[in-house]
This record gives sequence, C-alpha cells and structure tokens, in this order.
Amino acid sequence: MRIAYTYLGAPPRIDGVIKKILDQVSVWSRMKHEVCLFLLVNCDGPLPPEFEEFLKNFPQITVRRAGLFDIRWPLRTLKSRAGALRELSSEIQKFAPDVIYRRFGTHYPSVDRLAKKFPLILEVQSNDLMELRKTLSTYKYLYRRLTREKLLHLAKGAVYITHELSRISYLNTGGGQKFVLGDGIQFQRISSLAISANAQPYPRLFFMGTPDSPWHGLDKLLELAQHRPQWKFDIVGTSKEYLKTLKGTFENVEFHGFLGERQYNQILACADVAISSLALDRIPMKESSPLKTREYLASGIPTILGYKDTDFSGQEDFVLQLPAGEANVREALAAIDKFVLGWMGRRVPRDQVKHLDSEFKESLRLNFLAQQLTHSRDH
Repeated sequence: MRIAYTYLGAPPRIDGVIKKILDQVSVWSRMKHEVCLFLLVNCDGPLPPEFEEFLKNFPQITVRRAGLFDIRWPLRTLKSRAGALRELSSEIQKFAPDVIYRRFGTHYPSVDRLAKKFPLILEVQSNDLMELRKTLSTYKYLYRRLTREKLLHLAKGAVYITHELSRISYLNTGGGQKFVLGDGIQFQRISSLAISANAQPYPRLFFMGTPDSPWHGLDKLLELAQHRPQWKFDIVGTSKEYLKTLKGTFENVEFHGFLGERQYNQILACADVAISSLALDRIPMKESSPLKTREYLASGIPTILGYKDTDFSGQEDFVLQLPAGEANVREALAAIDKFVLGWMGRRVPRDQVKHLDSEFKESLRLNFLAQQLTHSRDH
C-alpha cells in the first residue's frame, strides 16, 4: 500500500508522539509498504537542530511550518497556516496514496477534503471533548467542538487505542469501521536496563509528567513522596520552578525538567519502579495505553498505574493497577509498599511484555488498513 501519514499540529520537539510515529512508519516501510509522513509543525522560527536531525530518520517526509496563533496578528497567523496546509494538501495529492492515515485532531478543510478522493482512517487517542476542554483556549475549543464531526464523518473508520474510546458514540466515524489497538513501542530502539544502579537502601521511583496535564496526577505523586520521605523520586517533564508553587518541602523529590531520551534514560536506569498516569479519571476516562508505560516496561521497569491498561489484565505481577479516584494513592499505600519493595533489585523479563512491540502491533494495524482499502474499492 501507499500510505500518507498526516500529523497536523506537531510541537517542534522530540516527544512520545513523534517517536511513536517514527516507530510506525519504520515498521510499515520494513513490511514493504510505501509511506510518506506529512507533518505540520507549530513553530514560528526555524526548527530546532535536534528536531530537524531526528526527522531525517523518516524514510519519506514532507514538513511545513505554521506560526503559533498570535491574538495581536490573527489574520497573519491564519494566512501562514492556510498556506502551509494548502502546500501539504498539494503534496499529498502528488503522492497519490491508497489510504490516508491521520491522527484525529483539528479539522483542516484544505487537507481533509482529500478524504473524498482517498480513503481516510483516523487514529483516536483520547476523549477529545473532555481532555481539550481542560487544555485549549476557549476559541480553539469552540472551533474544535464545531468542526470535529466534519472530520469524523469523512473517515471510513478508526483505530482506537482503548476499548473505552471505541464505545463512545461521539467518536464514531462516518464509515463506522472500528479496530481497537493499544499503543506499542519499537523494542529495537529500547535497551533492557540492567538491575537498578540505585546505591541507596531505599527505593528510587521515576515519574514523567507535567502539572498542566492534570490526568498525569503529579499532585498524587507528590502526596506519595510526602508519605514516604525516605524514598527518592525523580520527576521528568516538570521544572524546579514548580517547587515555588508548592506548600511544604520535598527534599526527596528532584525535578529534572524536560529531557531528551538519552538524558532521562540515565535517570530511568537508576529507578526501581516507574509510575505512570495516576488520575486519568479527571478527563474522565478509566482505560488507556500510554507510550511512557510501554517504554518503562520495555526497559524492564515494573510500573504503577492509575488506570486500566488496554494490553494487561491487571493480574500481572510487574504491574500494580490502582483503582480510579482522588484517594487512590493514599488508600493503596500498603499495596504500593509491597509492590515497590518486592521489585527492588529486579527487572521485568522482556518476553512477558513482547506483545507491546510495535513489530507485532503494526502488522495488525496494516491488516485493518488493507481491509478498509478493499472495502472502499468494493463500494
């Protein structure tokens, strides 16, 4: 198949999303499909050198930049974005894909009208109406609310990362075809970490999250740190400036800010246990399949979850699944103690999490795309 992968509105940094897309595109290419990524980056100036260097990993890629929205110059911003989107639309038509694969997001008519010519499959990552109400400005949220159904209606089907999302009626597509597939990660680029280099007799825990994403549950992580003052907590994604907004002292917590993969892996290697999102019910959702959880487990780090994971039963000994609720950490301190202390000096065997490998997951996704392409041609 010739697949046009579109990601419209990417931040100009190497985050989990762009790494996941590289994993997908790389696997598809190795499976003899012709894939081109069409990327719209939200960036006012030149792309950061490390981001440009990372993009060279993609077999085929077309990149356009669009300035960030500036309320002082709204027409200038919109004109810049419209021009970039028209150029991407033209390049996609030249590529003439069999299918367009698109992360569900903001509706851009100049690109999305191509769905009338090429079958469109969406990847639905979140309950957007709940999540974006907490993160977008009023203007952006209203635009998304008013136009999202147009994009959904254009799609032949969708890949949902959880069963819960697939059951939400306002996330249904026009074509109605559904496939549930939790996120995966390319094991080839993840090293199995050696036994923790933690030299202290007490546990060391790793957390990746930000205060502007309330479902990460940073406040709950800090609550745990106060309950366990002898444990050490490393937090990536939140800067030390955040300390100024907190009451109390957190001498056992180190805020590392945003780090690249190589940098945070050095910290992760010292961890006994990792902690994933703890407050998904704030969106509100109960099920997820976060990339960071897959990265922890692929690295061999046992993980504490505050949600039901699409790819696990909750009975695995290397995963501690806490119930949903604002008091889930406080009420599970005994279980957390048993889990953390029991996993000190141990690692998760990779063969127990091999179903998270993108090599396996992407073959299933490609089968779904091929089925939708056949169905589209027959109708």
